[in-house]
Amino acid sequence: MNIDDLGPLERAALRAVLRAELVGAPLTVASIWRSLPRYTTSLPNVRAALEDGAPLRNWVARDKDHHVIVGREDLLRGMARRQGAADARWRELEKPLRGLSKLPWVEAVGITGTMALGLLDADDAPCPIVVIAEGGRVPLARAAVRAWRRAAGLKAAIRIAAVLDGDDLALPEGDETAAWWLLSVRPVTNEQAFERLFDANPWARAAIPNCDARSTGGVPEYFVGARIDGKLAALRRAAVARGDDGVLLTSTQRSAGWEEALQDVVGSRPIAAPCREWGDDLLAVAGLEDGDARVAAREAELATWTFGEDEAVASEEDPEVTAAPAAQAPTADAPKVTGTKSRAPKTRPRPQTRPKRSRSAAAPEG
Repeated sequence: MNIDDLGPLERAALRAVLRAELVGAPLTVASIWRSLPRYTTSLPNVRAALEDGAPLRNWVARDKDHHVIVGREDLLRGMARRQGAADARWRELEKPLRGLSKLPWVEAVGITGTMALGLLDADDAPCPIVVIAEGGRVPLARAAVRAWRRAAGLKAAIRIAAVLDGDDLALPEGDETAAWWLLSVRPVTNEQAFERLFDANPWARAAIPNCDARSTGGVPEYFVGARIDGKLAALRRAAVARGDDGVLLTSTQRSAGWEEALQDVVGSRPIAAPCREWGDDLLAVAGLEDGDARVAAREAELATWTFGEDEAVASEEDPEVTAAPAAQAPTADAPKVTGTKSRAPKTRPRPQTRPKRSRSAAAPEG
């Protein structure tokens, strides 16, 4: 058996796992289903394709519900540490990120990068965010977020990955990796604004058709729970208009006239400074600028893997033969077999008086 024997569902699932490997992210069954490139199916079909004994398991290793390519089990071993770093960072930033949408000119906030997958490479790694600004207010929103981040002491904890115009959310068409990275953004506030972002980029929906912003996939529920809906923008503007001193900071960080001070700071700075926006630059920061080419190269590498069929224990030509053949050492010309270990069927215990059956290469478990 080789990779050409896999069906279209198995090949799509394999590419989904390979693409996540670019950022070192093991995927759950639900995440694989959401990440299938250019293939639509139901979640139970993906689950069946990844069951023990299925052909795809020759290429995919599993630990509980997380999957990686065989040979990359180190990603599974390091997952607990990365999840712990993401959990700690989320507990630190949950309230500040939800309050970020109360800033002037900010309509919605979401998390991106591996943080959106529930993983951080280090305890001190920054959380990348995507900001959707009010229409025509991108420079003002960017400057406001930067000023807020500095005033709140979170400059090292939050990185601005992109600031998008709420009235012009159509992005340049990209490849499958760009589509996967875009659709992996998880809304923190104003989910409806991100729905508009995804709807404004049908090329991404076409590349990853199963992905739906309203389903969490493998993302921890507490990363996306209790979202603030689109009504917050109107409430926030009303609060700022009233001069409420506490709409931006927590109860221990309130300062009188913070909103007015923020607008003074923004107004006194050049707000046209360049900032990395969504596109090739952002993918380069994430190390994904050539993601599709790297996935294709890795798939070509996996195409060299071959797996032999299990040999019959007894000879078909001589049904009277009951003894198993003697174990044989593999020859140099024998194809290399890579994958999961074969499992013998469960049987009832044999009587002790019956001689044990000799092991063989065809039946290693006896």
